[in-house]
Amino acid sequence: MIPSSAAWRCVAAWVVVLLTAAPAVAAMDEEDPAQDFAAIQRAFLQEDFQRVAAFASMFITRHPQASETPQVWLWMVFSLDRQQRAHEALRELDRLKRRLRSDAPQWAELLFWEGDISRRALQLTRGRLAFQQLLDRYPKSTWGPQARLGLGLVDVQQQAYDQAARHFHAVAEQQAGTSVGADARLFEGLCLLRLGEYQRAIALFDPLISQLPDQVDVAQAAFYLGESYSGLGRHAEAIPAYERALNASDRPPWGPLAQFGLGWSQYRLGRWEPAVLSFERYLKQKVREHRTEALFAQGSCLVQLGREPEALIRFNEILTQSPDHALACESALALSDAHRRQESFSRAREVLHALLRPGLTAPCRAQINMRLGTIALAEGNTAQAATVFQLAAHDGEPSIRQAALSGLGDIQMFMGQLPEARKLYDQAIAMKSKPPITAYAMFQVGRIYLQSGDFAQAAAMFQRIVDRKEPGVSEDARLALVIA
Repeated sequence: MIPSSAAWRCVAAWVVVLLTAAPAVAAMDEEDPAQDFAAIQRAFLQEDFQRVAAFASMFITRHPQASETPQVWLWMVFSLDRQQRAHEALRELDRLKRRLRSDAPQWAELLFWEGDISRRALQLTRGRLAFQQLLDRYPKSTWGPQARLGLGLVDVQQQAYDQAARHFHAVAEQQAGTSVGADARLFEGLCLLRLGEYQRAIALFDPLISQLPDQVDVAQAAFYLGESYSGLGRHAEAIPAYERALNASDRPPWGPLAQFGLGWSQYRLGRWEPAVLSFERYLKQKVREHRTEALFAQGSCLVQLGREPEALIRFNEILTQSPDHALACESALALSDAHRRQESFSRAREVLHALLRPGLTAPCRAQINMRLGTIALAEGNTAQAATVFQLAAHDGEPSIRQAALSGLGDIQMFMGQLPEARKLYDQAIAMKSKPPITAYAMFQVGRIYLQSGDFAQAAAMFQRIVDRKEPGVSEDARLALVIA
């Protein structure tokens, strides 16, 4: 994002000072450049950029030596840029640079627009040189703060966030209380976010929000504040920040982003029902960004609420619309698990096999193989399940090894070999790699205690699981605790 609105405000304010009362003319006057100049001024302030570009080109041709020509040329450059004709604008800047006297007062403005247009046209080296030249040659120019802001934005585009933050901080201090200073402060905070300096970002955004008069800027700062809290895992504090952003502006870009952030924080806190509603509001806006993540998180919440058929619709949409997304694997696993629980083993396998293709990541492939082993065990094919789990027990990923040990324990449980099952579950618990797997293995150990008649040990184990508050398993443990 470029603070071009601030630059445009500067240009417009300057033109208002120059604007005369002369009426617009229908055609250019070859003898009177002042009247033509007034017409172009008026069109410029009316933001009729197509007309400005056309009239300016004629003015330059007919009045090449007029004192107003450099300013008209700059207006033409700006108007071309506003019409998304950046390369034409830069060509005109090059022509003007060859014609402009070395002591002309327009040089600082020219260098700013060269830097700004070049930056947005991704000609970053040219943009940086123009901004730096402005600062070196005209250190006291009113365009100087904008140029330093531009240097910071070039650094952001090149992901040099630390250096960018220094530029923005300098502008914010120099231009405190102005729109340029506010832009600089917002961008400084964004750099802190990118650098993972979440606490510093919070210290910046928290007081800034109340200082911003524009509600769109308030929404932006509040959204960034929510992201800062989320980065620290402080989701309960992130929620009011996202809500403040939504209250300031529910329109793009910050409204939808804040809506997603709100839903994600609620999801991470286990507030399933509010999260479902937040994601529904987000998805209704038809925003492409984060759509897959929103579908997956909403589906996960629906599973926790016992609304599995609705959840499966979300997971299926991910598989059909975004099969190459990282969450497609998790979605396929969730669909397969649902079919397995319904004892639709063929459909459970079909979902997994459809995902097995060239280019599949090793972790996803390992997860699929583990699920195929689980399906085989559910069908009573212990030999096939054992082969899968024994191979996975040597995987490089700790969570896969932990799941494999738990799966081997399930095989022993299935065969009635409780002491052997207990040893394998204990090994899985000791790894502490993935909390849901650890909680499941603990639950299975509690079952072994129950079957062995050791009700006190079973009750203690189930209580430990309840205290962990692991979704799904904790509810089963609470019921088992009553039995124990």
